[in-house]
Amino acid sequence: MVEAIARRLQADGWKQIDFEEPAFSLAENDEVHFHIGLNHMSRDYGVALFPALGVWHPETSRLVTRFCGLPEGPQSGSASFGRGLTDVLNENGIPRAPLERWLVRESSEVAAVVGVLLDDIATYAMPFFRSLSTLEDIIQRLERVPNRYQAQSRHLAVALALADRERDAIDALAEFAGFARSQSPQMAAQSQKFVQAFLRHFGIDESRLPGEAATGDWVS
Repeated sequence: MVEAIARRLQADGWKQIDFEEPAFSLAENDEVHFHIGLNHMSRDYGVALFPALGVWHPETSRLVTRFCGLPEGPQSGSASFGRGLTDVLNENGIPRAPLERWLVRESSEVAAVVGVLLDDIATYAMPFFRSLSTLEDIIQRLERVPNRYQAQSRHLAVALALADRERDAIDALAEFAGFARSQSPQMAAQSQKFVQAFLRHFGIDESRLPGEAATGDWVS
């Protein structure tokens, strides 16, 4: 099944970037890349797909990776914004997609399931991707998230800094730092390293961070 999906996606311009956990990338423009991870899972009742959608702004992801102290590479880092294809279909009134649309119980079903998945990518995933085709689109989407988790805050901070919105970037960085108050000492220290690397790279004085984030009191 994976091979059949890969052939069809590659015919549409997608490049396979991970073969162990099949994932594909499409660069429709110079600013962002679209990623699809198939996330296939074998169960007693068959093989189900749980596709993950990610929008990469390469420079944002590269800097997040560097500030986290992780190895950099062509496909390193994490998506600037991501969703599950299941979530996108849910929003369009189609529940239980992995178990009702993308489940192969026997080999004779492979072609039909592959066809349904590729149609879903064209009909639902591509509009999602194209709604996030610029750095500004990604920023606006992240700013609308009501309860951002820490990884979203760090991507937003870097994206805002790259967009020359320094004041907003500082606020997002302080939001990121705020998560450290409930983290273990080890995780909090990692968060502090990210903050320090961010400030050094963008030439921002730590005193400009508001409240506890500026003093480092958020790390025990």
